[in-house]
Amino acid sequence: MKQTSWLLGAALLIVPLSAQAGSASCFKLDGQSYCSAWSAKNSSMMKTEFVRSNETVDHWQRMVTIIQYNDVHTIKAAVARYMAVVQPYLGPDANPQWITPKNPRHAQEAATRLILSTPDGSDSEYVVVYFFADPGKPSYAIAFSQHIPLPGGTPSMAQYGKWLTDMIAIVPSAVTH
Repeated sequence: MKQTSWLLGAALLIVPLSAQAGSASCFKLDGQSYCSAWSAKNSSMMKTEFVRSNETVDHWQRMVTIIQYNDVHTIKAAVARYMAVVQPYLGPDANPQWITPKNPRHAQEAATRLILSTPDGSDSEYVVVYFFADPGKPSYAIAFSQHIPLPGGTPSMAQYGKWLTDMIAIVPSAVTH
C-alpha cells in the first residue's frame, strides 16, 4: 500500500521545488536523523517533508513535515489553516486536546496530537503537531507523523512530551530552503 502523509493532499496546490544534489537538510528527532525528501511552495506557504534514510515520502513509518505560513502570523490562523486540511481525516469523535509547551521559545505556541485515518479506515497515523508564531514573522506548523499500528513497544503517550521537546528545538529556517 502506498503510504503518504495526509498533508500531501494540501500540497497539490503548491509547486514542488526541484531537489538539488547534495543539498539535503537534516536534523535529529527522537535520536534519529531525518533529511528533506520533498518540498513545495507558493506565495502563501512553503512545505518540506523529512524522512529517515531508509524511507521515502511514498513509503514511510515516520515523517516530519514543516509548514511555513508566509501570510499567517498568529497561532489561531495557523491552527485554522492546518485543521481545515486534516478535518476530513479526523474521526467523528475526534476531540483534539491542546497544550501550551513549557518554557516557550516563541511569542505564541500550541501543540496537539491527532489520530488521522483514511475515510475507509485502511490507513491511520498518529500525529503530534507543534505550532508557533512570532510578531511580524511567518507562523509555522511542525508535524511528526507515525503510521499506525505503532511499532511494538512504542510508548506513544510517554513519547508525546519527548517528541514535542525535540520538535521545539528544530529551527525551521535552518533545515528548509
